[in-house]
Formats: sequence, C-alpha cells, structure tokens
Amino acid sequence: MISEDADTPRVALVTGSSTGIGAAIAKRLSREGFRIAVTARAEEHTHATVGWIRGNGGTAHGFAADLSRPEEIEDLFTRFDARFERLDALINNAGMASIADSTSMPLRHWNRVLTLNLTAPFVTAQCAHPRMTQGEGGGGVIVNIGSVYSRMSAGRRAAYVSSKHGLIGLTKALATEWAPDGVRVVAVAPGYTETDHVRVAMEDGGFDSAAVVSRTPMGRLAHVDEVADAVSFVCSERASFVTGSTMNRPGFSGESCVLRRRSPSKGCGQRSSRSRTLRVRGSRTRSAGGSCCTSRPTAGLRARRARASSTGLGGG
Repeated sequence: MISEDADTPRVALVTGSSTGIGAAIAKRLSREGFRIAVTARAEEHTHATVGWIRGNGGTAHGFAADLSRPEEIEDLFTRFDARFERLDALINNAGMASIADSTSMPLRHWNRVLTLNLTAPFVTAQCAHPRMTQGEGGGGVIVNIGSVYSRMSAGRRAAYVSSKHGLIGLTKALATEWAPDGVRVVAVAPGYTETDHVRVAMEDGGFDSAAVVSRTPMGRLAHVDEVADAVSFVCSERASFVTGSTMNRPGFSGESCVLRRRSPSKGCGQRSSRSRTLRVRGSRTRSAGGSCCTSRPTAGLRARRARASSTGLGGG
C-alpha cells in the first residue's frame, strides 16, 4: 500500500506528461505530495511541466525516452533510479491516436500503434514492479490511461481500438497476478478531452465535434483536470481496495459510437458519392462519406425496443 505519511515522500512516474492529460496528472499528483518523474520523447519537452511543478513548490525531474523501444524504457528506469530511491505510482499515459482504413492500413502502422499503446505499458509495468515491491511493506499502483474506445468502437480505428481494448485486458491480468505483491493495477478510461491533439483532429476532419457533444449528456468535452482527479483518487489510500477495474470517465451515453468523419467538401446533410450508411446501436446512423445527420428509429428497431422493454432488457 502507498503510504501517505508526510515524512515519506512518494514518487510517481508519468509517461507522456509534457502536455495535455499527462501534464495535468503530473501537476495534480505533485499537489498531492508526490515527487514527479516527467517523461517525453525529448527532454526539452518536459521543461514546461517540470518548471510548473518546481515553481509551485514541488519536486520534478524530466526524462527523455522513446517508449516504442524497450531498450529505451529500461534506460529510462536506470536514469530514474539515479534521481529517486523509490517508486509508488506509474501512470501509463503515453500513446498515439490512429485513424486509418483497415483495408489499406500498412502493417508497420498497426505495429507502431500496438507497440506504443499496449506493449510499452507492459514493459514499463515490468520495470516498475521490482521498484515498487522492494523493501518491507512495499507496494504501489499502476494506472493505465485507456479511452472511451476501451469499451466501444468506430470505423477506421482498428489499431487504436484493439490497443485500448487490450490495455484493459492487461490491466486485469496484472492486477490479478500482482495483487499478492501489494501492487494495484487500475485503468482510467476518459472520453474525448480538451487537448491540443483533439483540437487538431477536429480541425483535420478526423471526427465531428458536434456529433461528440450531442452524444454527451454533459454537453461538452472533458477537461484534463477531470481526468487527473480520477487518477489522483486511484493513487490514494481511498482506493486501497480498488484493483483490476476500469474507471470510466466518458461522459457518453450508451456504448456505441456515432462519430462521423467530416467531408472536407460537403456540409451537414450532404453525402459524398462514396457514402454508405452504417447502422449503429440505437437510432442514430453514420455515413462513411461524411453525413452528420441522425435518423428516426425504424419500425423494426422500435419493435425490438418494445420486446426488450417487455422482458426487462432495455432498449437501444
């Protein structure tokens, strides 16, 4: 179990913590009393987060590592040992998004996504385990940052969805295996969050922000601090009996995805010549060619909902 004794400064390593969700997590854990190891591909990219933490009275050091290379992960932990004498929390936040047609996706792209989003968290966890369990009363927590795609899917995201589903499986497997060692493993799966990467994806037409917001009961994207709050809880003694589970923070209703790729030349209500309509759970449809419209439930769907309601299974 992680001690929260003020005389025992805890240490957290947060991968991909130069910006966005990772930076917010690093800052929040610093405010909770953790000393922070900030990582990014280049050491200079860690300066902003490290500077903020130090400027607010915390302790932080920056480390560069390409997490797609196992040998660099091992070297990262060697350098980590030179700065810190213990490890209490590992936050596997680094990852990459991917939108690509499955019929033409190069295998090297598939491998890169799976390597960074799934293999790297496994290797970092392997490196973290002995550092968390050393000494009497050792233990710690590993938090894997998943996604709304950890439990649902959408077109053109085969590599990303597979990696994020796999991350939940890895979370459960390690939690079961390492619980006797005092190491908890938990996943936090946020929905679409206001970050620079998401804004760029919106601008590039990767998905329709209006469709996301319309599907979100809160009527907005998540804020990075809301994700950091969830991670802070998981890393605290308040969550000492929580392991192997996924804290879903999607803000979405239902489990089907209705995101639509925007067509650069077509507006709302129009479809390109390649368009085809795909049925998803519920009454919404999506067009592969860029329609951002929704449809009324068909007579068949209404009948299925009525039968489900009468048997207590729910509809949609």
